[in-house]
Amino acid sequence: MDVLWDCQKRVLHAPQMSNAVFLPYGSGKTRVALLRMRKLLLNNQSTLCMGLVFIRKHNRAGWKREIDKVFPGEDIQVIDETNYKNWEPSARRPAIILWGHHNADRHLDWLLTDVIHGSRPEIVIVDESTRIKNSKTKTTKAILKIGSVAQTEYQSELMIMTGDPCPESPTEIWSQFQFLWPKANPFGTTYYRFLQIWFRHSDHGPILKFEKRKEFEALLDRYSHTPSEDDWEELEKAKGITHRRYMVEEYEPTAHQKSQLQRLRSRMEIDDHELWSAGACWQIGQQLCSGFYYHPETKIPVWEPGDTYPKLNLLTTVLDVLFTEQALRQIIIWIKYVAERTLIQQHLSTHNYRNVIGPDENALSKFMNHGVRILLMPADISEGFDELSGADTNIFYSNTASQEKRNQAEGRIDRPNDGTPRDTILHIDLVGKDMPDADIATLLQAKNFTPARMNYTVNEFTHGKGKDEHREET
Repeated sequence: MDVLWDCQKRVLHAPQMSNAVFLPYGSGKTRVALLRMRKLLLNNQSTLCMGLVFIRKHNRAGWKREIDKVFPGEDIQVIDETNYKNWEPSARRPAIILWGHHNADRHLDWLLTDVIHGSRPEIVIVDESTRIKNSKTKTTKAILKIGSVAQTEYQSELMIMTGDPCPESPTEIWSQFQFLWPKANPFGTTYYRFLQIWFRHSDHGPILKFEKRKEFEALLDRYSHTPSEDDWEELEKAKGITHRRYMVEEYEPTAHQKSQLQRLRSRMEIDDHELWSAGACWQIGQQLCSGFYYHPETKIPVWEPGDTYPKLNLLTTVLDVLFTEQALRQIIIWIKYVAERTLIQQHLSTHNYRNVIGPDENALSKFMNHGVRILLMPADISEGFDELSGADTNIFYSNTASQEKRNQAEGRIDRPNDGTPRDTILHIDLVGKDMPDADIATLLQAKNFTPARMNYTVNEFTHGKGKDEHREET
């Protein structure tokens, strides 16, 4: 990506010492962070350490590739857990330290003594900052301490980067902004104060006060860098996407599902108009939408009574239309629960869709080589499966409230293999009328970092098209 977007330029030239960068999957977060380091290096060429970056282990190779691109031919030391004992700080060979989040507490003494006090990094970055969303974990406490010492004692810049700072619940934002603003967190000086100001109590955890929602979103927007409409258009051009469509297909829940949902909502004191702000509520509700629930004592999936699973029937209808009109489509069905995989495979096998696989290395190879047409993928997949651009259709059987995971699911099929323009890409959500999965689809659009241009067509497949067409076994 040769041209910087406006939001990337703002990060690169931002005067403040704390920056939150909320950019979608595949949009250059790593690159803009390294460009920021390069700028800081030009301002202080005697530095020993350009930056300390907390990353996920499987992202290390990607960071190293980007370092080679941003600092071509330059003598940069890349330090991580495998070679840190041999590191000799030198202004002639400034270092970039890539450190796993999970090792922050284990090596806290070395990070504070040798890195922060000994080398005074220009910037400390938390990549995929939702890894520190829980303020009570040892990892979060260690990273918060490192950021606080670096900024208050040595005026190091601080940065968090993620696609979605509050994937399951707005409560997850506090510790990320506490890293950025250790002395003056705009959301509240303590976690207790944060909950007191912004949330109300429920049996299943804190829920964002309805009257505080707009103020919360405005505050989040004020202290963060997010893509504009023009940025999203530039991203699509860079990926060679000629046409992308978002579609919602609705099903009518069973009477049993409706009564169970009403019982759940009343137990949680959630009004019909209110978006579901608690992760526990989404989980229980989505299981209900999918036609099963986990037994509270045995933890074994229990199927809903009766032979009718409206969401499964809707999935079959959508597949019928897709394979009638577009015989060569490669389809990924995204699921959230292991039980859904069994349920979907059993159901589709009775409708001549027997060649449904996923997710392992063999399955991926068969799918990418068009040996099979339908791949089942868990919504929280993180390692491997980075390149799924052989696919052209996403079906979200059970969605995720995490915009970051949603962007990753979309980004994996948006990426062109060879830079050539792609045909129409479809992203299809299956939702029940007035059910939690409809709330989640609405929530994804309502989040500030979701492009406003994301307009959906509704029930395009279920208006009689393709239901009676003959279809060969897939």
